[in-house]
Amino acid sequence: MSHTAAEKLFLYGVSCTQHGMLYNARELQRNIAARINARKSMP
Repeated sequence: MSHTAAEKLFLYGVSCTQHGMLYNARELQRNIAARINARKSMP
């Protein structure tokens, strides 16, 4: 069973979207951690 070009493009787009969401989630966690650390270091 072979995928058509449209199916390949769709699956590629889905995998890219999932990867992008994971990357954004990691960036959010980093930003939140940085803010918390900044508050702790302030007197």
